[in-house]
Amino acid sequence: MESSVKYSYFSSLNAQSGRHHHNSHQIIFIKRGGVLVNIEGVTRSAKANDILIFCRHENHSVEAVTDFYERHVLEISPDLTQKGGREFSLLLNRPAEFSNIISVERDEVKQIDAVFKSIAFEKSLGAKLFCEKMLENLVSQLLILLCRECPAVLSKLDERDFDRIFALQKFLETNCEQNFTLEGLAQSAHVSVSTLEHKFKSLTGFSIFTYLLRCRVANAKNLLATTNFSIGEIVEKCGFTDSSNFARYFKKEVGMTPSKFRKIYSEM
Repeated sequence: MESSVKYSYFSSLNAQSGRHHHNSHQIIFIKRGGVLVNIEGVTRSAKANDILIFCRHENHSVEAVTDFYERHVLEISPDLTQKGGREFSLLLNRPAEFSNIISVERDEVKQIDAVFKSIAFEKSLGAKLFCEKMLENLVSQLLILLCRECPAVLSKLDERDFDRIFALQKFLETNCEQNFTLEGLAQSAHVSVSTLEHKFKSLTGFSIFTYLLRCRVANAKNLLATTNFSIGEIVEKCGFTDSSNFARYFKKEVGMTPSKFRKIYSEM
């Protein structure tokens, strides 16, 4: 079984992370130095005590702009969002108030730094008794601390509506190859189509079918990078209607064709 934490480490190398692919959510805590962060074509700067949060759907790059760049890096399996509570929505939701860069208050820096160190230590223990459970709890603790730094992201809906929409997100993440209708999804959620569309967009920042397509592209990127499945097989496994539709949408979202993406990332 895949670990909930794929990687957790501290690095002081002055490395630059160009556009890259990993089928995981990523959190970076900058301890020293500054970087330029490009997310979906928009560039911003980040500095020490800033935290960067990237969903597995987001195209992003991080470029160091100082001589020294030290940071904690944490990569979280998308499977963990299926188990977690509402704090895990911070990894997925992008409402209007959301920023991928969170500036940590000075009083919280030591506590957050300690959690990152605990995650890295626990990850180093490998298969020790209850290690996976401890990792899940520590990631949950970290996300709770980060949610406290940006509470507006979680206050869009009341608890019942929040849980209903987050449950739908989780369902789409793991069943994106299926075909859905808005009517069917609304019926399952026991709300009207208009209510479902409004609340989903309010919480996530996306329409339901835009979110579904992002899930499909994320899965396609992973299959292109890690398997030898043909384009036709990937189209079928990810729920696209045909190869031309897949290629058109993939290039729009990723900036290159599926074949070029496979060539780049299968050689890494």
